[in-house]
Amino acid sequence: MADVLSTLQALDESDLRWSWPDNPVDRGGPKPLPAPEPPQADVIGIAEALGRYRDGVLRERHLPRLTVGISRIDRATRGFQAGELVIVLARTGSGKTMLASGITDHILGQRPASAVLGVNLEMPTPQLIARALRGHFRCSEERIEQQVIADSLDVEAFCQRYQNLFFLDRGAVTLDTIVDEAEALQRQLAPTPLDAIVIDHAGLLRSQGRSASAYERATASAIEAKQLARRLNTLVILLVQANRAGKQEDEPVPLESARDSGAFEENADFVITLGQIVNIPGQGRPFLKAKLAKNRRGPTVPVTLSFDTVSLRLAEVEEHRG
Repeated sequence: MADVLSTLQALDESDLRWSWPDNPVDRGGPKPLPAPEPPQADVIGIAEALGRYRDGVLRERHLPRLTVGISRIDRATRGFQAGELVIVLARTGSGKTMLASGITDHILGQRPASAVLGVNLEMPTPQLIARALRGHFRCSEERIEQQVIADSLDVEAFCQRYQNLFFLDRGAVTLDTIVDEAEALQRQLAPTPLDAIVIDHAGLLRSQGRSASAYERATASAIEAKQLARRLNTLVILLVQANRAGKQEDEPVPLESARDSGAFEENADFVITLGQIVNIPGQGRPFLKAKLAKNRRGPTVPVTLSFDTVSLRLAEVEEHRG
């Protein structure tokens, strides 16, 4: 137990290049999934394009698309594919990080033999680990800390569940840095695929040009995030802060509320918007309204999520509270 906790604490002081396992397959976990081959040529003909489409369809018979664990959204999108950009848009304190954590947990459960990279620009890694422990053990942070102090917290199953979750914990970084570190991770983990990169959040991405305006920085971040997904052939989930203008705060924010630039909406394949967390005394758990506000494959859909204040988990409410 002490050795495991020491490892978790050390994550805060290291970057992505620490102590890679020589062979991830030997870690006792599930065997790695076959990674799809990235395109090798920029200019292709119709026959090759059709062949790549066919290969993708056949691959999905054995390796289904990624989902987020929210059934209404998963049915509407039919799942997410490598190379796509998903944006989670909400105001401060609306549960963006909680939703991203839930999606990460769902992906790791769905594909235990693939990896996820978390780029946590806002929250230090120990705080993310504390949240993950609360969700895993379904108990309060105080209870978790008591068990840590007593050296009685059994984290074996926790480490097995999250063995393929990695963190880039370096504060504000450029998207070029994320690309470099993600490519290094892909090489080190091969043949284990890197299924998703979760970036929290867009406003803390460092611009290459120091003199760029807020609009130019936001636009560049949106465009480069999409290119990141395509270049690495992985799903990118980007959290974006919304401004406070527009609808009442308990409703999902409108698409045009992304701070500084509309390029986030333009470049995203999917946008999930959130309202504020609502707590009505005597009405059960707090909840928040969400919406799949952009969907390249079909309709937009509303959904209501309940919020567990102990485990910090969001769960779909069966009937949308229109």
